Amino acid sequence: MKYYAGIFDGEGNVGIVKSHSKDPNRHYYYTLRAAVTNKSKVLLRRLREEFRGGIYPKGKNSDVFRWDTWSNDALSFLETVYPYLLIKSNAVWIAICFQRYIQIQGRRGGEGRGFLPYELEVRESAYQVMRKINKRSKSNCPAGQK
Repeated sequence: MKYYAGIFDGEGNVGIVKSHSKDPNRHYYYTLRAAVTNKSKVLLRRLREEFRGGIYPKGKNSDVFRWDTWSNDALSFLETVYPYLLIKSNAVWIAICFQRYIQIQGRRGGEGRGFLPYELEVRESAYQVMRKINKRSKSNCPAGQK
């Protein structure tokens, strides 16, 4: 697991994805996503075998691939690597708390009941905090390495 944590710290990312609902009576969906980008399909297949998710080409003619995992599968992965992270521990902690909150509150927005105002506020706050953490991480990179 330390190996996966090292790979994730260096070549992974975590975020909360905010998507518009097609239903005008609902607001947004907020979904946890963890990903690793790498040229090694062997590595990405191992991640998929252990933590589910999918493998996708990074671009049309690219030899780089991305492994994505979502929601509770992402939570399982992040809880496994969290103790060994050096760089992304703050972002992963926010992600873990977010998904645990979703588990407790349920997915009201996805079940047609809509979110209560405070639920929407908590999800939006987690989304905004994650955006700031990820933006700050990129700004700390040397020029040309974002």
